[in-house]
Amino acid sequence: MSPRATDLTSSSVQNYSDQELNWIIENGIRFTGMPGFGKVETPEHIWAS
Repeated sequence: MSPRATDLTSSSVQNYSDQELNWIIENGIRFTGMPGFGKVETPEHIWAS
């Protein structure tokens, strides 16, 4: 995939709060390979992931 998806297991990302990670998963990261899942998954399912 180009550009590559963001590595959410990296040490810098480990400092993000749960809310920040939830926002990233829901909305994605622009100009990267990280899509947002907010339009295809419920907020409850995203939060539980």
